[in-house]
Amino acid sequence: MYNLNEPLIQEVEEQQQQPCNSQTDSFPSTLIRYLYVAHFLARWGARMWEFSVGLYMISLWPDSLLFAAIYGVVESASTALFGPILGQLVDRLTYKRVLQLWLVTQNLSFIVAGGAVVALIVYSTLKSENFSGFVFLVILTNISGAIGVLSTLAGTILIERECFGTLMTATLEWEGIPAFVIGIARGISAVIGIAATLVYPILQSRILTLRTGLWSIWSQWICLLVCVASIWAQNSIISAHMLMAGVALSRLGLWPFDLSVIQQMQDYVPESDRCVVGGVQNSLQSSMDLMGYVMGILISNPQDFWILILISFGAVTLAALLYTCHVYTIRKHLFHFEKLILWVQCFTRPRGNALLG
Repeated sequence: MYNLNEPLIQEVEEQQQQPCNSQTDSFPSTLIRYLYVAHFLARWGARMWEFSVGLYMISLWPDSLLFAAIYGVVESASTALFGPILGQLVDRLTYKRVLQLWLVTQNLSFIVAGGAVVALIVYSTLKSENFSGFVFLVILTNISGAIGVLSTLAGTILIERECFGTLMTATLEWEGIPAFVIGIARGISAVIGIAATLVYPILQSRILTLRTGLWSIWSQWICLLVCVASIWAQNSIISAHMLMAGVALSRLGLWPFDLSVIQQMQDYVPESDRCVVGGVQNSLQSSMDLMGYVMGILISNPQDFWILILISFGAVTLAALLYTCHVYTIRKHLFHFEKLILWVQCFTRPRGNALLG
């Protein structure tokens, strides 16, 4: 039987240890198609909820990011706390069982959360007429959404990795950007992310996984400079569009970097530890998300969102530096300076000499 914990691609990096190898069989093509369809539909529902929950929260409490930040804290804290446990659970259960629990729990959780949100929107005066009922529905939305994200994490550990932000969506809504524009921007961002996944195997085949990650993380950093520049834009609409553009473009670096990290985890982590390591990795990632949402609670005024932009940019910068140190530790160098010197000499040599040479 095929083992889903096996690495997707085996490679040997320069000056690295040999990865763990094992023989695998092929999946039936029908099963693969069903898996893709189920995963697409599940991710569609999860992404729609992720996009809309920020809009819901800002509509419940206009001019404040507090509700959106609280939801993010509950979601990220649950993932950070239960991620490693979930990884161990995925490791023990069969793949079929994981899929069943993932899809059923996710759908039921988002149905409950969606119903609570609909009640909050329909009964818009509930906060003033029945505050305890209002609080109950808000808590129910947060807990149900967190359970839905936890169930999705089980599939994420096996199949993919997460990214996109509730606070940013809420801030853009507060800035006056229509919801359909935000949706289009996120769609464009997703298309760019898909394009980046197509670029990854090309880069990986030419410069191998380790260096693909290095080039990708710094490409993301360069694109995020547009987001930093948006802070100083005088027009709020222009600033918001610069922010959306910078985030969308950064996906060109984010997704290949994410894939390169996943590839290294699959190739160099022992088979028996892969699910656990994946759960811990998601837990650490959610811990960072948790810190971001806590900052959103402390800085709940949308006018101060620029502080969160700088903090996020600083976090990406730190990640890029740490990965760069990782690459240097393994390869003992970052660039082939001798090739760089030859390349510079080729373009700086006088044209006549270049022709004679």
